[in-house]
Amino acid sequence: MPYIDSTPQDYPSKFEEDNLQDVFAQMLIDNGWTLVRNFYKAAVDTRAYNRRTDQVNYAIARHTIFRNADGKLLGFATISQFPLKYKYEKKQPIRRPHDDTDPNDPNFKMKPTWDEWIKQKYVDNTTRTNLYFYMLEKLPNSNLVKEDGIVSIVTMPGMGGTSFEQDRDRDRDDWSKWWYEYFEGNYHVEDRDYDPEDLIYEEKLLSASPFHVIRSALDIEVLETRWDTDMQEAVIEKADPRVMQSPIVKTTLRAEFLEHINDPLWHTNWWTDSEVRVKGHIDSTTFFLVLQADTAPVWEKNLVPTIPLYFGKVNSLDGDKDEGYALFSGTIPPVKRVDSTRKETTFSWRKIMPGDTILYVNDATKLPEAPALLTINGTEVVKLIEKKGKYLTVERAQLGTFMRAPYWDTGATIARLSTNNASKRVKNEDVVSLFDFDDPGATVGETIYPLLKLYPHHSSNGVDSVMVSRSRFGARYQAHYLSWNAPSNQLPPNRVDEIGKKYPRAYNPVEKTNNYKYQFNTSRYSDKVHSSRIYVVHPEEGVRGYLDKAIGFNSQGMSATNLRVAKQNCPEKVYEMYKPHSIGAVSPLTKLPVTPFRPVGLGIYSEDINPNEVPHDNKNDKTPPGEVKITKVLSPKSQTIDVEFDLPTDKDLKHVNIYLDGKIYATGITGTTYYRLMGLNTGFKPEIKITTVDSAGNESVGITATPIEVS
Repeated sequence: MPYIDSTPQDYPSKFEEDNLQDVFAQMLIDNGWTLVRNFYKAAVDTRAYNRRTDQVNYAIARHTIFRNADGKLLGFATISQFPLKYKYEKKQPIRRPHDDTDPNDPNFKMKPTWDEWIKQKYVDNTTRTNLYFYMLEKLPNSNLVKEDGIVSIVTMPGMGGTSFEQDRDRDRDDWSKWWYEYFEGNYHVEDRDYDPEDLIYEEKLLSASPFHVIRSALDIEVLETRWDTDMQEAVIEKADPRVMQSPIVKTTLRAEFLEHINDPLWHTNWWTDSEVRVKGHIDSTTFFLVLQADTAPVWEKNLVPTIPLYFGKVNSLDGDKDEGYALFSGTIPPVKRVDSTRKETTFSWRKIMPGDTILYVNDATKLPEAPALLTINGTEVVKLIEKKGKYLTVERAQLGTFMRAPYWDTGATIARLSTNNASKRVKNEDVVSLFDFDDPGATVGETIYPLLKLYPHHSSNGVDSVMVSRSRFGARYQAHYLSWNAPSNQLPPNRVDEIGKKYPRAYNPVEKTNNYKYQFNTSRYSDKVHSSRIYVVHPEEGVRGYLDKAIGFNSQGMSATNLRVAKQNCPEKVYEMYKPHSIGAVSPLTKLPVTPFRPVGLGIYSEDINPNEVPHDNKNDKTPPGEVKITKVLSPKSQTIDVEFDLPTDKDLKHVNIYLDGKIYATGITGTTYYRLMGLNTGFKPEIKITTVDSAGNESVGITATPIEVS
């Protein structure tokens, strides 16, 4: 199953919002991956022990960690975040980790137990909108993180010398609205009466914002803490820093302001059985998927875009073993802005007419310094050339828009069109739809570091750049960029609609782009299109390699359902087939400067096709395929055995299976002739058998590897 498409009704598994993590896990397992750890981590802020304000923040994450054929690890987490209030303590007691087993805790012997209660809170409040992915180099200590267990900690910003940002990590009234700067509709939020200075004790933050408890629950290196009443501090007791957890990549399937869920309130149109469409390639080392939530509730303004998700090899150009692993995804164009000095709106005091280049405004200090992109009432994009007092000099007709008067001639709103400073008076939906994919300075993805790590220089968040496991000389999780056979980004036609929308669905039709007039596109005569591998580049190290199972091309005017690439050095005329995909999310495929031309027309490998090949008769095929030839077996490090093998030449070969001591270890293995078995008992000689399976489902007897002792 190298290519999957969950859209057809007869697809065997449906990715629904409620089971997405489980079905995703089964998809990987069915394709040769192994699920090596499944657990929960809960975090509670210190106000559960030390009441200083009325609210206590909680978070619990479910982590599933997978290992591929190369032995590389990938973590996938979903999270529930919720508050409790002291004023409702009689109805809902403030809970603390393992309070039911502590004789000194007021909740001693309380039912349900802490573990039962916090796991139910995960079920009730899980955010289906956000998915989190990360890389790691080793599994957390199994004595502290048990299979299907719960790790619970009390957390505070800065505990144990960990890094924090005071504005982001300290709790406050309406933290989410203050930090992300979007309005969730007319939902009543109760005021909390407190002295802000009360939250700081000897330069320690005694409250934790929703961001901080989420970060603490996503972290898998801090595994035990305790609250020290005398020191007024959360103390780290047990940790496993050699896990080397990467920055966590936050993938947002739809705009978070579209729904409001606070169990039992569900103000949403995405339910537990709403489907998430999944398309793309998966084998035993790499997957490249495109995700999209149900678009029926909101199909306009790029609020539910297509999201890429890549984890896999960066294939070396020289064919050597210097293969890094890359992780990246995408998210919704943001509404947030964090510069508190620029939250107000700037107005024009005079009527704006088409052709005006000098605008008179009430307060130019609220706007960024030139050069910067501005929007007038969200209807026209202009470029700020100069600020002088209350006068703005602007350049009209920017990026495909036209010089025209705003819909409201007087009192026109002028706001910065970028990540951090959208006007409060512009609707959330309009801010998202007008995101400038050509602005190289707009930072979109949230950077969520594990508690014990900072990776301070040029690390990647997996959205604004490509995250690579390690550089050639050992730097972890550096930001990398994409390079491919692309035209200049300024080459016409402009990839933008009449009012500045730059996502593909807004401008893609051929009749709007006049794409046929330009040369870097699909030929009308030969039906050929310029394409190339998608290379992964570091500013210091140069080209590291290229993405596996993908090609890049100019997507404008592309209406094909398949792209055919002739295989070289093949005795028969065999083609690699690629499925074209359009990406609407902010990602390394759609935003400058990560790609030299936006957006990348993405082709994902689906299968090899020989037009002259006679179709195989699977119905009457009862003969199993030939066996593999095992060429190498060794134990290169502790608790590990590597197996290399050659595949048989059967044209109907589907995959191979690996058995360990008579039990299935990995099934559905494709895309590799190497497999690393890990977690074995040192000193033993396990029996390793490899079988082959054809497209009719026939499985061979199998070949047993020469027994060797595990290091």
